[in-house]
Amino acid sequence: MDSAIPRKDLPPFHFAVSATPTAFTVHVGGEVDLSTVGVLHARLTETELDGQTPVYLDLHGLAFCDSRGGRVLLAFIQRAQQSGHQIAVGGATPTIKRLLSLIAGGDQPPFE
Repeated sequence: MDSAIPRKDLPPFHFAVSATPTAFTVHVGGEVDLSTVGVLHARLTETELDGQTPVYLDLHGLAFCDSRGGRVLLAFIQRAQQSGHQIAVGGATPTIKRLLSLIAGGDQPPFE
């Protein structure tokens, strides 16, 4: 069941981007659900993927993600791939890996 109120036992949603000449990293953490998926979508949409720098989607801090959040993450992965970037997804828990794999259907996300 989705909750519009963040759970107190999970860390709050956070998003950050870091870039070096050799890598572009997007960090997503905390809880992604009905109350935060809009922010995640907006931040990922605003994230510029210029050049051919490899992209790393860091989910080490992601404690919870519902199916809407999973779709937003997969759309970002697909956008990076379609724009010619190598992308890797790291730090996903087994539950989040399963969620993303189920949503992706036959296209396995690029987990490390």
